[in-house]
Amino acid sequence: GYEMQNGLIQQDLAVKSGYWPLFRFNPLKDQGERFTLDSKDPSVALEEFLYKENRFATIKNSAPERASEFLDLANEGLRKRWQRIEALKAL
Repeated sequence: GYEMQNGLIQQDLAVKSGYWPLFRFNPLKDQGERFTLDSKDPSVALEEFLYKENRFATIKNSAPERASEFLDLANEGLRKRWQRIEALKAL
């Protein structure tokens, strides 16, 4: 979790880090216009979002080496997800 009064800030970081992309899909539109990405490319480091949540901060504090490995994997997953999102724009 995170401090509930920071919920809006945390949600904003999730979007800006690319962890939670905002998009719309309308199958009734013509091809090439069905998928709309509302998010911009990630502009905040993923760790800035993740380590504000207790579930990730706990790992960083108790096992920093392991947390670094997890962060590398998460960043790689994020990079691949954004490649798939770019491909969806052709729908």
